[in-house]
Amino acid sequence: MAKKQNKLGALRKKIETTDREILKLLAKRSYLVRQIAIYKRNNNLTAVDPKRKKQLRKLWINEGKKLKLSSKIVGNIFDRIHSYSVTIEKGHL
Repeated sequence: MAKKQNKLGALRKKIETTDREILKLLAKRSYLVRQIAIYKRNNNLTAVDPKRKKQLRKLWINEGKKLKLSSKIVGNIFDRIHSYSVTIEKGHL
């Protein structure tokens, strides 16, 4: 039993490490979104570019498929992240 618990604990630690990496990437993305917001403000551009959103969503789903991830889940994650990005951008415009 102890051996199984050790393996489970080790796997959970790997998930926690991966989760921290995801959070760091989200923070990096948020920083880049703020930089884009500043650029858009300085160039009188709107926060949302529907064409770009569609391109990015398609890219995410295609990349997700290559990694054998559910298109539905990847699409949902993209939508949440994009929505948060728009909120950041609007706060800087």
